[in-house]
Amino acid sequence: MSTMSNEENDTPLESFAGCHIGIVKMVRELAELPDLIAPVRRFQSITLRIEDFFNKVVKTHHSEEEQQLFTAVLASANSGDEMEKVEQLISKLTDEHREIERAFVYLIPQIKALEKNVVPEFNAKKVDSVVELYLAHARFEEEVFLPLAKTILGRNDNHMAALGLAIHMRHTVDDIRGEFGII
Repeated sequence: MSTMSNEENDTPLESFAGCHIGIVKMVRELAELPDLIAPVRRFQSITLRIEDFFNKVVKTHHSEEEQQLFTAVLASANSGDEMEKVEQLISKLTDEHREIERAFVYLIPQIKALEKNVVPEFNAKKVDSVVELYLAHARFEEEVFLPLAKTILGRNDNHMAALGLAIHMRHTVDDIRGEFGII
C-alpha cells in the first residue's frame, strides 16, 4: 500500500469545503427572497399603473385647472395689479404643467421598459427630478394660487358655485362614461 502525504490527502477535502462557500452564499441570498417579494410587487404595481395615472389623472387635472379654474379666476379678477398677478401665476402654473407632462412622457417608456427588464440603465435622478418638480408645483398651487383664487372667486358666490358645478358635472359624466361607456 502506498501512503499519501497529509497534504495530498487534504486536497480533495479542501475542494469539497471550497464548494460550500458558493453554495452557502446562494442559500443566504435565497433567504432574502421573502423580504424582496413586497418591494417587487410594489414595483410591479407602480409600473403597471403609471401610464394610466399620467393620462387619466395628471393630464385631466391640468386640463381642468386650465380650462375651468384658471378661466374662472381670470374672469373674476379685478383689473390692474390683481389681474396682472393672476396672469403671471397662471402662466407659471401652465408652464409647470407642460414641464411636468414632458417629464412624464420621457419617463413612462423607460419605466415600461424597466418593467420588462430591458433597460440597461435607469435614470433615477430623472424620477427624483419629476417628483421634486411636481411636489413644488403642488405646494405653490396650494399655498399661493388657491388662496388667491378663493379670495377672488369668493367675492361672488355665483362664480364659486358655477366653478363647483362645472367640476362636479365633468366628474359625473366621466364617471358614467367610465362605468357604462355611454353619454
